[in-house]
Amino acid sequence: MRSLFKENLKYFLKETLRPRNKEDYKEIFRRGALRRGADCGNEETTGCRVPWLWLRALAFGFILFAIAMLGYRLSRGAVDYMTVIVAGGLCVNIPVLIFFYELYPKRDISVILLLSVMLAGGILSVAVITLGYEYIYSDPVNASPWVSTLWTGFWEELCKGAAAITAVALLKKKNPFACFLIGFAVGTGYSVFEDLGYIYAYSGGQRFHWVILMALGRGLSCAFSHAPWTGLICWAFAKFKKPFLNFRFYLAVLASMVLHYLADVTFFVEELDVLSGITWGWAIDAFVVIAIILLQFFILRAERRALASPICAGESGEQLEIAESVNTASRAAKLSYAGNLTAVLCAFVIGALSLAGCSLYTARTPVYKYFDSDRGFIDYVQEGLPLHADLTRGYDPDADNYSELSADGILRYAVQKQTENGYDYFYIYGFDDGAKLESVAVKIEGAIYYLMQLIVYDDGYTIFTSYPEQFGPIFSEPPEEDGGVTEEPEAPPEEEKPTEEPREPIKIVSFFEISNRHKGYDYESGRLCVTVGYNETDNTVAYIVLGAVAGAAFIGGAAAYITLKIKSRRIKDD
Repeated sequence: MRSLFKENLKYFLKETLRPRNKEDYKEIFRRGALRRGADCGNEETTGCRVPWLWLRALAFGFILFAIAMLGYRLSRGAVDYMTVIVAGGLCVNIPVLIFFYELYPKRDISVILLLSVMLAGGILSVAVITLGYEYIYSDPVNASPWVSTLWTGFWEELCKGAAAITAVALLKKKNPFACFLIGFAVGTGYSVFEDLGYIYAYSGGQRFHWVILMALGRGLSCAFSHAPWTGLICWAFAKFKKPFLNFRFYLAVLASMVLHYLADVTFFVEELDVLSGITWGWAIDAFVVIAIILLQFFILRAERRALASPICAGESGEQLEIAESVNTASRAAKLSYAGNLTAVLCAFVIGALSLAGCSLYTARTPVYKYFDSDRGFIDYVQEGLPLHADLTRGYDPDADNYSELSADGILRYAVQKQTENGYDYFYIYGFDDGAKLESVAVKIEGAIYYLMQLIVYDDGYTIFTSYPEQFGPIFSEPPEEDGGVTEEPEAPPEEEKPTEEPREPIKIVSFFEISNRHKGYDYESGRLCVTVGYNETDNTVAYIVLGAVAGAAFIGGAAAYITLKIKSRRIKDD
């Protein structure tokens, strides 16, 4: 048994890695497009083929993604950003789909057709699923993740399954293996578009390691998630007679939804979150992956045997053919195979080193100081000074204005000075719509500091300094001759902006910034924070080492490949 497995493995590797000519590529791309009586055979011809194109597609996509990532890492342009997102979303998903396509023994489906189904089915699924989330189900902010993930598994599999079954009906495919492929393609299409969104959301434009992790991780997960879930639904649709009246079809649909639900809870339920550490979520994910692998193995093995020729169905003749092919392989062929394997491995190594280098960065990482109370934050940024602004203070028409700004004889702005606890405060009022307090400033040792406000919303925060740009006369004492009244030309009218619905802030913190540090709000802990320094990160040495190893791998791999090919050619000529 072990010998048989070894011989099968050798045969698979040999057939996967051996050189392919134009006829091989022509044959695989002409499947499903052949006319009856064509020179390549009939559309219904079956045979036992070993998948080989998927590995070349994977190597090509991986290297392309590495090049795109390197270009984006060096330039950080918008075009490069979108290029690397698309390359990352396709580099693994497409090869996985091609691998399952190559397992299909018939010639009645074109790879171009399958990729078209992937694109159209993915777009349709995304559109319908998004509309469902928007208009059918609205998840409240505090909704239980157990409920929201239940809806996700139900709704997404329902929509993907409907899109895939529609494709099956339009293409008029009846055998279960073909229907599984069509469902797999629709699921892959949805996964691709979802992956693009995840890569964009998690990378944030600058977190390069998240671009790499999401692209490769999400791409690999496609073979154990969206694609086989939808493929299972389509397989059951073709496998069972009168599927809409057959309870076994609905059991298959339910199985897909349950597997989807179990996969989601391990990321969205806090106590099962696999990203937070060792939890029961790891066991649940392992169960989902094993279940998917077993389902695909038994389904595809049975369907492949049902469609393939007797030799491919596992008769002893096949094993003799494999053993004979391996034992009689010439030394020249073995050297050629070794050269191909060396080239593939070097390509992966260089791509991996390139991505590793892109995930590193040389920069300053901010260090934050967090505050448990607003008062502690205010005292820190005001350097402990007992400053206080009365934001309820109204304009006093009986008091003398420290300075004024008029236009066309109409008072536009006025500043009133008030001294408290030894500090001079300047209250700035605008008169466009009655007297309104615009800003407050304080004078400390000859310097003027304006009042700032940190306004926190549900979806972000802003730091606001209310300082009228047209008016800043409090930096010096007012002239004695005119009592501080100044005349300036009227400013041009501002363009009218559309009114927006005001957002309700979570909190507003007012302060005079004396420390001049970057301020912010940490949503994870719900605390105000201030940047107190930076950690210097210098990966120059790592860049040099990775570059040297990549260069050595390229030179060594190229030399080994050329040497092996030359030896192979010489032996063949002799």
